[in-house]
Amino acid sequence: MKELEYPFDAAYIIKKRKSLKKALLADGTSRIRKKIAVFGGSTTSDIVKTLELFLLDAGIEPEFYESEYAQYFQDAMFPDETLLSFKPDIVFIHTTNRNVTDWPEMTDTTEQIDEKLHTELNRFTAMWKSIAEKFHCPIIQNNFEMPLYRLLGSRDAWDIHGRTNFLTRLNEAFYAYARENESFYIHDLNFVSADYGLKEWSNPLFWNMYKYAMCFEAIPSFAFSVSHIIKSIFGKNKKALALDPVGRRCGRRRRRRHRDRPRDRRFAILLRVSDLRKAA
Repeated sequence: MKELEYPFDAAYIIKKRKSLKKALLADGTSRIRKKIAVFGGSTTSDIVKTLELFLLDAGIEPEFYESEYAQYFQDAMFPDETLLSFKPDIVFIHTTNRNVTDWPEMTDTTEQIDEKLHTELNRFTAMWKSIAEKFHCPIIQNNFEMPLYRLLGSRDAWDIHGRTNFLTRLNEAFYAYARENESFYIHDLNFVSADYGLKEWSNPLFWNMYKYAMCFEAIPSFAFSVSHIIKSIFGKNKKALALDPVGRRCGRRRRRRHRDRPRDRRFAILLRVSDLRKAA
């Protein structure tokens, strides 16, 4: 669907979401059906509705399970019968820096900050292992976006007391886990938020009013990004072969020009040195 192709009009997608879904379901496309559990650390209802559009457009008809507000940890560790019987094909953990529970303080020692880091990481690791054992399906996990405010300025990035530094270290630990575990995927929320613009993305109004971890118009960009990972897992990514015979001809012409070009001074010096060595 043209309206869902990048670059898209986010405001239009949000406004016309119901009519877009109706058109997609009526287009006669054969789609695979998949169950997706979304464990949210913030409000996810509009994210799920928008994600559904991109998946339908990709040939996937999703059925969603949404955790109650901020109940992501409870659902991962202690799923109820409804969730167990749902049997998801993918679990998407939508957490953000709003879900970090214990930030470093300026009075903390290095050991105390390391302990806080390990506590946060162990909480997520326990979730991932529980999901793998209970549902045996791929997991998509957001990394952390950078904070809206840097209380220490540029020092926030390298000082162990800075939130930017703390989130960066957490992200690195997430990446290490992803490298060591198959069927575990990182959704690069950090890039998506930076690409959109942190000031707009992290607008406090949307958190204080609706408990959304992003501004409303950023939801399509976020859902579009997540949909690419889901598409790749279910083999719905499209491949293209880029052929550029004109460019190759230009390349050949460039190579011929390079062959005909007089040797530059440095190359001439190297040849002279080589000749002297042979003569010696």
